[in-house]
Amino acid sequence: LQRRLRAMAAVAAWGVRRRPSAHAGILARAFAKKAAAPAQAQKKAATGSVPKQDGTVRGINILKEGSDPEALPDSEYPDWLWSLAEAPNPLVTLRKRYDAGGGLDGPETARFIKLSRRQAIKEENSLTGKK
Repeated sequence: LQRRLRAMAAVAAWGVRRRPSAHAGILARAFAKKAAAPAQAQKKAATGSVPKQDGTVRGINILKEGSDPEALPDSEYPDWLWSLAEAPNPLVTLRKRYDAGGGLDGPETARFIKLSRRQAIKEENSLTGKK
């Protein structure tokens, strides 16, 4: 009886409940309660984060009780950040540069090898009838 009362007290105090398992004596935490929806439903941007007119960026806040961060000037961000939005070179472009005498740096060489192998596998599969 005391054991059961202690378990019930743990549930009340810590939100811990017993889960059915092979080890019946193991206590596990329950999931957190969902946050209450604000009065006005927030609309998320269709494509990632969008800067507002007041200088904040919507869609980046991941905290329940937080606010959206302010956007900094472009000079405050590292240069490599702007290259993330660029599409990587396709195999045709990489093959032309490789055949012209190399000129591929480390990540481009790795991408060239990966795409070349992928194309060879697809060609082999088409010849053997695999999809």
